[in-house]
Amino acid sequence: MKDKKARILVVDDTPISRMGTVLMLETMGFTTDQAEDGLECLEKTASASYDAIVMDCHMPRMNGLDCTSEIRAIESAAGLKPIPIIGFTAQHDLKDACIQAGMNDCLQRSEKDEVVIATIISYIEARGK
Repeated sequence: MKDKKARILVVDDTPISRMGTVLMLETMGFTTDQAEDGLECLEKTASASYDAIVMDCHMPRMNGLDCTSEIRAIESAAGLKPIPIIGFTAQHDLKDACIQAGMNDCLQRSEKDEVVIATIISYIEARGK
C-alpha cells in the first residue's frame, strides 16, 4: 500500500495498550483515532469513516465481539462495505470467537509489529482503499 494515510480506529480499554498500538500505527504513517470500549467505538463509527478498526476483545460496557457484531448488523442493514476489523488481544484462544463475531482476523499482542501492519494493510487493500 503506497499511501498509508488510512484512518484506523484503535479500540482498547487499557490506556497503555491503546497508546502502544497507536504509536505503532502512527510510526508507520497511519492516522489514528481512539475509543475506550465498544460503545465509544459505535459512536465514533457512526460519525466518522475508518479504513480499519483494531479491536480489543475484552472491555467494559461493550466488549469487542459484541461491538463487531453490532457494526456488521449496521453495515448489512445500510448496504455498506464492511470495515476491516482486526481483533488484537493477549488471549490465545479467541480467534474462532472473533471470526464468528464478524472480525476479519484476530492477532496476538505478542505478534511482531511488521506482522500486525502487514495484516492491516492487506485487509485495507482487499477492501479497496
